[in-house]
Amino acid sequence: MKLLPALDSITEEEISETMRALSASKSQITILIAHRLSTIMHADTIYVLEQGNMIEKGKHEDLLAEKGLYYAMWRQQIGERKRKLLCKRTMTKGTEGSHDNNQ
Repeated sequence: MKLLPALDSITEEEISETMRALSASKSQITILIAHRLSTIMHADTIYVLEQGNMIEKGKHEDLLAEKGLYYAMWRQQIGERKRKLLCKRTMTKGTEGSHDNNQ
């Protein structure tokens, strides 16, 4: 079941904060399965799977330093976020300019 991909970023962050708080107690094991790496970047251990096989394992910073599949996926997702932000900014500036012309 894919829950987080359908969520807006604010709701996703609220869920992520709740999961971090639950995991911080260290009184239980929490397993998160995510497509968005921002959801799991604070995990104690991240397992990267490819075609059912674990190919990488470690903390977020360590996996980025290895420059393997996790690194490639992180760069892709960060790039998509930046493009979306730029599009929103461009659209906002475009509508602001059209309001100015009407006055």
